[in-house]
Amino acid sequence: MEKEWVRNYYRETDRKRRKQILDSAIAEEGMTPENELRLFLYDSRYGDSEKAGQEVDYFIRGWMTLEYMKSTSKFFLTKRRVSRDIASVRADWQFDKTAEYGESGSVILYNELCNLTRLYIQICRRDKTYGSFILGLGRVKDSTLTGRITDDIIKMAYELPKTLNMEEDFSIFTKAATYIFCQEFPEESDPFYRRLKEDGYF
Repeated sequence: MEKEWVRNYYRETDRKRRKQILDSAIAEEGMTPENELRLFLYDSRYGDSEKAGQEVDYFIRGWMTLEYMKSTSKFFLTKRRVSRDIASVRADWQFDKTAEYGESGSVILYNELCNLTRLYIQICRRDKTYGSFILGLGRVKDSTLTGRITDDIIKMAYELPKTLNMEEDFSIFTKAATYIFCQEFPEESDPFYRRLKEDGYF
């Protein structure tokens, strides 16, 4: 059974509060292999952002790389560019490092990608430009905002991996994004799965 602090850690999107939760757990439990990997992912995700005076999030950077690939014309996505961008995402999301920990590494990476998706949805809900009409004028209805987020999740987690023939490579991201979307928008779960089925993803 998952520990309460682990659930809280992955639900929390504020980096400082996440660090406090993780530090407290390590002080109580010690540096278990799982906590070692969680700490590594925390440090590699946020880097030395505070020292540099910037709030860097390398998991968000990986997401934005996929966002760029999603919005770029296929004409410009050469094989070399695709390989480079996918390698960048894998590095930002620490695919190779987590693989060293076997099944527990996969679980921890999945949870971190769940946290990333939750953060992305929160940002979309707060962002005035994302949730507005053209040029930031006015505010769209909640249903329209949800529709935009739905489109993003499907394109990022399903359409793009299928287009790139990398569905298996990014299946862990697809599962995480799907789980969090349905958790954040439970009333949209059935329409979401119906759409995926209609679009041929199931």
